[in-house]
Amino acid sequence: MKNIHLIRHAKSSWENATLTDHQRPLNKRGRKACERMAPRIWSHGCSFKNVYASTAIRAQQTIELISQQLQLNMHWRSDSLLYTFDSNELYHWLVQRPEDEESVVIIGHNPALMSLSNLLGDQELAHLPTCSYVHLAANVQHWNALDNHCANIQAFYHPKMFIDEW
Repeated sequence: MKNIHLIRHAKSSWENATLTDHQRPLNKRGRKACERMAPRIWSHGCSFKNVYASTAIRAQQTIELISQQLQLNMHWRSDSLLYTFDSNELYHWLVQRPEDEESVVIIGHNPALMSLSNLLGDQELAHLPTCSYVHLAANVQHWNALDNHCANIQAFYHPKMFIDEW
């Protein structure tokens, strides 16, 4: 079985119009969402092994804040191929993972993450808000065997589910 943990980057700032999309940082709400979501993701059982993040500043800051909140000495790899909004590109990246990785954590972008979840998962998500988390458990032995609806959605969390804690 292969496990796929998808984390959409937290809410980014549009305050500085001179920044490119790739350079946009998190805003205050995004930073707060990382603090709230980190323990939920951890308590679900995400071990944060084989963590890959888009090179976009907002994705890097998302995983950095989650790591800080959990007080983990977490290591992640930045991959420019994850700075994509295309689920086909994300799928092709995923099926090329090394076989010794039983699970991966991807910090990336919509619509690629939601479309990938809908392609692989047994339930369709209508919306994947910023800082959302989806855990897909794929009933396959090899990454290149990932196919339509081969995975069960084990968890789907988003920040507004925990609004009473804010």
